[in-house]
Amino acid sequence: MENETPTSRLYDLVLDFKWKEVEEHVARNPQDAKWLDLDSGETPLYLALQVGFPPLSSVRALVNAYPEAVLTPQTKNKNWPIHMACRFGKPEEKRNLLELLLGQCGSDKSCTAQQQATARTKYGKAPLAALCDSFPLQDYLDGFIEEFGTGETIARSRELLQNHWDCIRLLLGAASSNKVIVAFDESNPPFLPLHCALKLSQEHDCPLDVLRISIHMCPQKHMLTPDSDGRLPLHLALSNAMDGIGFKSPNDCNWTVSVLVSKCPEAAAIRDPVTQLYPLQMATKVQQSQCTTKPARSGVGRRLFEAKPPSWSVSCLPWESVLQPIFQAHPDALMVEDISTRFYPFMDAASSVAQDAAKGTVELEILTNVYQLLRIRPDAISCRLYQ
Repeated sequence: MENETPTSRLYDLVLDFKWKEVEEHVARNPQDAKWLDLDSGETPLYLALQVGFPPLSSVRALVNAYPEAVLTPQTKNKNWPIHMACRFGKPEEKRNLLELLLGQCGSDKSCTAQQQATARTKYGKAPLAALCDSFPLQDYLDGFIEEFGTGETIARSRELLQNHWDCIRLLLGAASSNKVIVAFDESNPPFLPLHCALKLSQEHDCPLDVLRISIHMCPQKHMLTPDSDGRLPLHLALSNAMDGIGFKSPNDCNWTVSVLVSKCPEAAAIRDPVTQLYPLQMATKVQQSQCTTKPARSGVGRRLFEAKPPSWSVSCLPWESVLQPIFQAHPDALMVEDISTRFYPFMDAASSVAQDAAKGTVELEILTNVYQLLRIRPDAISCRLYQ
């Protein structure tokens, strides 16, 4: 008769990397998958994902024996198994590992794919951040490998980049829609990972590398594909900037907006259906964004969804790298009023001057924006006075 009390035998086999014996043992003694090591606070599944490249068949055997292990954080640092899969999983199998883990929601259906994809460790790190830590994205996007690598190296680097992108999309899909999206290109409505990344950053700490690869891999048609609210990626990025959320620094904000404009200047000619503003109007309203803590969602998963507040404020977006490209893409927006305030873009930019003057200082960048907008269309002043 099988002993129903969990023992450490399975844990020891995992620790020794004896994967064939792991599968054989867990088939005979599934209760050992429930073992929780008192020193490390780890289950056999957690240990397997942490110690080094277990075969997918071994991970599946451990999950099938005790599905709740997927939802059991390590007791010390509160890392979930999905964090370990993101950080240490073999690149070729990481996507399959994530699909397997995200598909588990507990015997009582108490956990969702969304909760796993946004779960935070003791130090506030989400699975997307752990995934980015494991992959040197800059090496793949800066063109160095493509320029100096051999044919085999280039092919391998493209394969690794695609694997990483597939994992990013899996986590974005789970975090935004609570679904494990496998056929990315066949989903209906279409899955828009760049939109998801920008919206996710409104409530969670979305790493810049996620935005970088989402923009790099995003099909051109998605740049002009509206989400369920009718918004384009440029609208979402500027909306985040207006609210002072979604970016860790002004440089991250400026880079994201400028790249979106350069990749799809046509978006500058499309109003944001939520604010009823053109991108140029939205950009000139980015001023003195206050750092505020967004309230966490209520309910059982409250702690998992707590957002880290932005640690920066920005007086304005720079002219040369951001405002000028937006203006050049759609110059007519310069003479369009905000339907709620009846302000022209130069007036929104000038309001930052008034706010800074009240504090005793005025940033040169703010004055530059007002000057450039009026230099291009000085008749905006007379038009406003006439009205």
